[in-house]
Amino acid sequence: MQLEQLAIVKTTHQGEITAYVLKSEKIHPQTLELIRKNKNAPGLIVCITRPAEELLKELKIKTNVLLIDVYGKTESPQVISIPDPAALTELSIAITQALQALPEKRKYLIIEGLGGLTIYNNPIIVQRFVQFIFSKMRTWNICAYILTDSTTEISTLSLIKQNADKVKE
Repeated sequence: MQLEQLAIVKTTHQGEITAYVLKSEKIHPQTLELIRKNKNAPGLIVCITRPAEELLKELKIKTNVLLIDVYGKTESPQVISIPDPAALTELSIAITQALQALPEKRKYLIIEGLGGLTIYNNPIIVQRFVQFIFSKMRTWNICAYILTDSTTEISTLSLIKQNADKVKE
């Protein structure tokens, strides 16, 4: 059985969110591609499936990107560490503050591996977090790229699909 992934990806309009279904092995390359496509805009990447340190090594010269590491292990001026993936309130606050700190109006958010949060949190709590993210991105007119495993709990996945502007599977 092949794992597929759901990636919520911006299109040409600021703040617009589109859902794409991807195979699991394409999530990380897709994340890198999204960062490259937005190279002139500041961005925030929330690393849930892998440590931020790994992504930093691959980015090398990317200076207008901030990262949030939910494992709290990476020490870098570009990384905000959250000590535990179960700390969704801390994660929400960090996302809000980091996006407000980014200098330009045109910016983006990538959450890599949203489904991983359901391992550490009750699905209802993750759904509230998803609603918070969608609300903030729409209010602030920020494009969001949210990548999650298609085997994520069904009601959480449904919520993501229902709230996306477009869904492509």
